[in-house]
Amino acid sequence: MEFYTIKKNLIPYPAKDPLISILGVPFDSTSIEYPGSRFGPKEIRDIISRFYGLDIESGLNFYELISDLGDLEVHHGSFEETNNNMAGFLGAFKNELKTIPCFLGGEHSITYSTVKKLSEYDDFDLIVFDAHADCFDSWNNNITHISYLNQLAKEKIVGKISLVGVRAFTKEELSFIGNNNISYYTPESIDVKKIINETKKKIYISIDMDVLEYYLAIGTGTPEYGGLELGELITYITEIIREKEVIGFDLVETNPILDGARITLYSAAILLKQIILELGKNN
Repeated sequence: MEFYTIKKNLIPYPAKDPLISILGVPFDSTSIEYPGSRFGPKEIRDIISRFYGLDIESGLNFYELISDLGDLEVHHGSFEETNNNMAGFLGAFKNELKTIPCFLGGEHSITYSTVKKLSEYDDFDLIVFDAHADCFDSWNNNITHISYLNQLAKEKIVGKISLVGVRAFTKEELSFIGNNNISYYTPESIDVKKIINETKKKIYISIDMDVLEYYLAIGTGTPEYGGLELGELITYITEIIREKEVIGFDLVETNPILDGARITLYSAAILLKQIILELGKNN
């Protein structure tokens, strides 16, 4: 497993018996707007490392739940080679560890790599929080951060895909969604109970930070008006976690270069902490 990673222990509080393992994936080579999300994993960790660990309500210490495995060794400019490294890492990870993997992006194309490999070990559904459908056609199978979901659906890697918070898509994407067992919920139509009832017990959660309202997501390549408030997003994810078994999750598309006031970075770090604490309460 160490063969595929670099830069160890970026969060300097290794737990003795962790529930969650964090892996940074600093890859942004298919971004169509502004590169820079490769710097997200480091900057989110920097903020996380300065949070108070104790959760008064539950008595859990955030730092006692996590282990930082460093960053995946990515190949800038090559999704294929990076995807191969992720497959190799997860093969070793599943053999060596029993923790829940958390992937910090980087761009959203990494979800194709994580979900595809994890599907070899578990039968699960995919819940994606995102402002965009990311269902553009993958030209010549060249997967990008705006086409990874199209490819996952075409390959039928997971059974059910729920796209939550979406508010920007093309007619072609909408047609594709209707033909490929993808449910979508705009911010106004989110029905968490329906999402829970229509998905398997085991799930993978993917969160693109642009699902948030644009002033909370300035530090992404494509912020969109009409999104969720941070508290809303935390509430929705918390409700889902309490009813499901999370086999992995990712947090992607935070771009520090565009995030002058670090608002998006702090939102990502707060969200990550709350997800991990909720997983701790339910395991």
